[in-house]
This record gives sequence, C-alpha cells and structure tokens, in this order.
Amino acid sequence: MKKFFGSLMVMVLLQACLPPKQKENRPATELGPCVGANGFYEVRGDVVCHHGRVLSPNAADFVELGDGFAIDRKAGIIYSNASEIKGADVASFEILKGSYSRDMERVYYTHRQIKAADPTTFEFVGYAFAKDRSPVYNFGSIAPNIDASSFSKVEPLVATQEMSLYTFFKDKDNVYHTNSKLSESWNMGIDVDPATFAYYGGPFIQANRRVYFSFLEPLDANPDTFRFLGCSPFRIEDLTNHVFALDSPPRRMIFCYGQDGERVIEKEY
Repeated sequence: MKKFFGSLMVMVLLQACLPPKQKENRPATELGPCVGANGFYEVRGDVVCHHGRVLSPNAADFVELGDGFAIDRKAGIIYSNASEIKGADVASFEILKGSYSRDMERVYYTHRQIKAADPTTFEFVGYAFAKDRSPVYNFGSIAPNIDASSFSKVEPLVATQEMSLYTFFKDKDNVYHTNSKLSESWNMGIDVDPATFAYYGGPFIQANRRVYFSFLEPLDANPDTFRFLGCSPFRIEDLTNHVFALDSPPRRMIFCYGQDGERVIEKEY
C-alpha cells in the first residue's frame, strides 16, 4: 500500500512539472463562418449569422423587414427575433406592431401562432394589446373579461409623444393602465368610470369627473377646462415666455404644469 501511494505521488509531481498544453490556434474560417459574430442578423460572406451561429445559408436572399422580423426568400422562411415562424405564408405575410404579425390564414405573436385569432379582423390596439372580432389579446394570450367590441386605446388630449408618460385603454366596463385595471394597479380606491375617463397628458388624468395628479392626488380643478402644459427638470417661473428659475438645477424630480382657467398648477413629479 505504501508503494502504491508513493508511486501515485511521483505521478502527480511529474504531471505538475509538465508544461501546460497549448491551445490550438486554428483560423476562424476553419472554426465556422459565424465565430465572433455578435449581431442579430449579421451577414458573413454567403451566410447570415445570429449571435455566433449560422441562421441562414442564403445571405443573398435574406432580407430584414424591421421590428426583429426577417425573411429568407430562397428557403421561404420568415423569422421573428431569429426564431422561425413555422407555417407562415410568405406571399401574404404582414407585420403589424407590438411583435404581432399575420398572413391570410394565421396570426402570430413573435414566432408563435395565436391559434384562436381571426386574421381577417385582427388588429393591433397598443402596448401589447390586440383584438379581433371576439377576444382581446395581451402579449399574444387571450385577456379574459375585456370586451373586444368596445376596447380601445385612450389617446392623450395633448397629442405629443414626450407628454404621453402613460398608456391607457378602456372598454365599456373598465379603464386599464398597460395590462391591469387602473383602480387596481394604482390603488386608487375607486372604480373608474370609463365613460368619463380622460387622459390630459403627462401625469394628469380625469377620473369620475375629477382631475387627478399621478393617479392618487385629486386636484381642485375644472375637468372640462383643465389642460396639461408640460413637464420640465427646471422650475418654470414664466410659462408664457419660458423663463426658468436659476435656482432649480436638473434633478430626479421634475416639475409638471397644468392650467385651470387663469390659474397655473405646478406639481413635483
């Protein structure tokens, strides 16, 4: 037994004294055409790569369609985020928005078919919502208890992109903020009436005939005449001439402004 352990120790010591094995430095072309390719749809010679692997051997017939979609016309394959949309009809394929697409027979969310969806009446609504003649879909799955016939996006009354901080939807029964009921997602403590709901823009909404700031603070303002003016990292002393206060440097909180008749309302957001 002592001889065995002695021999074992000698073998370990000899192995430790050997020089380390050198890595084989083979040309990248021998390792594969996509080695080092980090792009989403990256062309390398005759192939299209996706994060280091060959996605398509037909670079000349490969076309990016936008929003993560692409088509290999030679192979008749459509991709969404580099995943094949199986069964998609190339001739009638149409990209919608929000990762939705369709052809003459099917509707898809990313690369997955939405089996219940009707392609003839299917439409994108906003955020991750879409609908057809019957259900409403959220991230490609059926959203229960939402009425498709009355479901729509609530557009801000001040229709500029930078002033639309939130996305709202409503049907005949409820108001939704992104994918949850507004009364639940913001703990408003009231059931919001969709018939009178309005989005002024920024952090101002109208709920049940009251103006709210940031969903939780009711304001003493007329809901019929109130309007959103804008938000700024600087405090504005003169809104008419856009004069900024010198003692208010940019910070995490911003100042948001609304107007109720002749009165300007300033809130920190």
